[in-house]
Amino acid sequence: MAAAPNLTPIPGCWGSLGRPAGLRSPLSGADSGDRSRISQHEPVDANELAAAEVVATCTGGRVIERDVLRAPDSTVDFDIELPSGELLALEVTTHVDRQEAEMASVAHKYQFDAPALSRSWSVTIQTSTRLNGLQERLVPLLQQMERRGSEVLLAVTLTPEEGQREPPDVTVLLARAGVVAAGSRPAPLTGPVVSLARTPSTSDVARFAARAVLPDAAKGVCPPAPNPGGPDQRRQAAVLAAIEQELEANKEKLGRSTRYRRELWIWCDTLLTRLALRAQPPKEVPSLPAEITAVWVALRTDTDTRYWRFQAGEGWARGQL
Repeated sequence: MAAAPNLTPIPGCWGSLGRPAGLRSPLSGADSGDRSRISQHEPVDANELAAAEVVATCTGGRVIERDVLRAPDSTVDFDIELPSGELLALEVTTHVDRQEAEMASVAHKYQFDAPALSRSWSVTIQTSTRLNGLQERLVPLLQQMERRGSEVLLAVTLTPEEGQREPPDVTVLLARAGVVAAGSRPAPLTGPVVSLARTPSTSDVARFAARAVLPDAAKGVCPPAPNPGGPDQRRQAAVLAAIEQELEANKEKLGRSTRYRRELWIWCDTLLTRLALRAQPPKEVPSLPAEITAVWVALRTDTDTRYWRFQAGEGWARGQL
């Protein structure tokens, strides 16, 4: 991969400044005369619609749904009609980390409501951990994690000295409670939940967790597997790998579009990309196939959507809406 040129803002985007006051979402339909969205059927996939909304807001365009009932399989998800009248073809996909999915598939899960938390948590516990009383011990510790801004805790391992530290760090307390790993996500409308999982082997968790890099606030964790570069480089490499995989998977479909601008949106919410997308894009750039003129990679947080966008000749741009 080549070095990227300087960051180039996308016309019509406000980046970290957010959406200007008074701007109505292109998909809001706030009044009966709102023609910003043309639809042939309901409902639409919420994730796809959210992506189209961001692109329309950034370009000043309006969303036209294309992948409707009885549409050919090769139809892209949306056209974005730009102010010039030009149509931009948009395909929306979600990148799935196979290793994360495998971890979820082998886990035996328990779940409980946790209204005292602000986020939902997935917690992996040791096979021998007793569930009796765990909920009462776990929720206050996860509250401490939220207060210090930690969203991910992986492969908790303690030295004998760390295990006896007084007063104990929250990571020590989680380890004493039998927690092996934990990760959070925005809570659903019904409220925060905590999902508990027992895995058949803690070595599987350690092997999986060794790929991730933790926030600086997380302590008492095993170091990542050796890899050239620092934490930022590893996180950025995870995003670039996801982009490369999804470009290959979606280029044929976008290549069938007759639009001059054909863009791919990737929802990318794995452990590493969740951290990477909060920072600056990398110096390296993806190699776009001829079928795709630009790529977006994005993450949803509790309050906004954060994205990177790359277009050949313009380089990376970063923003949030």
